[in-house]
Amino acid sequence: MQTLNAEPEPASRPVILVLVDYYLPGFRSGGPVRSVSNLVEQLGDGIAFYIITRDKDWRSHERYNNITDHWNRVGKAEVLYLPAVSLSAVLHAFREIKPHIILLNSFFSRFSVATLMLRRLGWLSDVPVLLAPRGELANGALGLKSIKKRAYCTLAKFLRLYSGVTWLATSATEEADIRRLARGSGAIMLAPNISSRFVPGEPAPRTKVPGALRIVWMGRVSPVKNLRFALEQLNSAEGDISFDIYGEIDTVAYWKECLEVMGKFPANIRVEYKGVLPHERVVETLGQYHLFYLPSTGENFGHAIFEAFNAGTPVLISDSTPWRDLSKHSAGWDLPLQSPTQWQACLRELVELDQSGFDLLSKGARKVALSKSSEDAHVLLRSQFLRLLSKEKNEGCDVFGGGS
Repeated sequence: MQTLNAEPEPASRPVILVLVDYYLPGFRSGGPVRSVSNLVEQLGDGIAFYIITRDKDWRSHERYNNITDHWNRVGKAEVLYLPAVSLSAVLHAFREIKPHIILLNSFFSRFSVATLMLRRLGWLSDVPVLLAPRGELANGALGLKSIKKRAYCTLAKFLRLYSGVTWLATSATEEADIRRLARGSGAIMLAPNISSRFVPGEPAPRTKVPGALRIVWMGRVSPVKNLRFALEQLNSAEGDISFDIYGEIDTVAYWKECLEVMGKFPANIRVEYKGVLPHERVVETLGQYHLFYLPSTGENFGHAIFEAFNAGTPVLISDSTPWRDLSKHSAGWDLPLQSPTQWQACLRELVELDQSGFDLLSKGARKVALSKSSEDAHVLLRSQFLRLLSKEKNEGCDVFGGGS
């Protein structure tokens, strides 16, 4: 077994071993990369993060450039890139690093399964394991490939893989999803996702005239992101409309369904698929549009939604995300998917919006971004980590900081 060459950490600095399917410089897999990188950026000065991940991006066959087979310094973390999930590599890294906490960033990931199996076999001593399902247990997410997922859930329960783990819920909704699955197996730690930093300065000015609308959609092309619904509500809109789509095509059959809808569009609606954007270009690109449009069936956080606010771009999203009551903040709309007529009316209103109306929405979006970025989510999460280390659980309460 090769030596991984991890430098010892000062005794006063907590060490967290993070397992996540994909990490920087990758960007194609979306939310979990952003969730973990934001966590490291905000807490990496006081906590030592060691990350084990794959050596290539999602849906890519090319190994990242300029990485070694040992630990690589990436931002404020040490990262070990593996060509495949390996029980022996995870166990060797654990023994070398001697972490105080293990953080898993998926319920279904092979990394998580491997770690939970090692734990069940007693090979990870008594180190606390924190399991963040990252929205995977929501009904909409479980509905995709449901037979396979539910079969694993049954097997995991039978093997008691997550008995005694601590779950990380990022919202009350996700806490309920975890309770439905776990049914008392382990504690639940409640702490919101850490957003990207607020981008200072004024966003690029955009001209908005009645009768014209530039729309952007950013996310994986899959049923859960609901692109087909977005297209169907746009089909009857009048005015000069451009609709640009950014994101990885996750489900080819679903993309073909979307193409069929696009093929029926009138000449006034132009749709273009733009491929995948690196994260560093997201805010700048979103700042070129009048509307961010994402009627997804559910979001654990919605990092792209936050970046739209950062860009001063109002959003039109479903009411199945943590971003709610947007119209009260003049930042956009969160509408029920069960009422297509509301979406159609909103799109008509946006087409006829004038410059002053758009400027009001843009300022509202920026205020939401500033408010969210100013929240002390990183302070709360750090305190939760420390409480997990000291095992200071309130007797009879299985939600740290959340009540019973």
